[in-house]
Amino acid sequence: EHVSTRLRKPSPLLLTRALLAPSLPGDSDWPGVLKFHEDHCTYYFHHPVHRKVTMVMRYRDMSGLEMRAAVGPGSAQLRFRIERTLEYFVAEYDPHNPSHHLSITLGSESDARMLQSSDAWTRMKLQCISSGAGFPRGGRAVAR
Repeated sequence: EHVSTRLRKPSPLLLTRALLAPSLPGDSDWPGVLKFHEDHCTYYFHHPVHRKVTMVMRYRDMSGLEMRAAVGPGSAQLRFRIERTLEYFVAEYDPHNPSHHLSITLGSESDARMLQSSDAWTRMKLQCISSGAGFPRGGRAVAR
């Protein structure tokens, strides 16, 4: 019997199309794919300068997590801050500036409802440093 020695990557808990919009002046939206895992989410997109970007955002580095109604009809926006320097956008994103945040517009309201009812959302809220409106503040999970 053949046994594979390669480790399998765990499948994402949830996958959705999304649009990343940093809070920085002059930046545009970057469409991509957002995957939610047990302790992080990964956003895959194409950036005009950095080319193909894989942005890994650990829940334990997030703060101010909230779901908002998006500007456009039929969608919702996931908004949060990352409390550390970003690898690709060091000059553009300052974790010490309270006005800097990331907003990810989900593909549809049903995607937002699916996220909010998923295990990924529960894990995000538990591991996040603090949460926004309607969620308990503090309560950071122990790092693994």
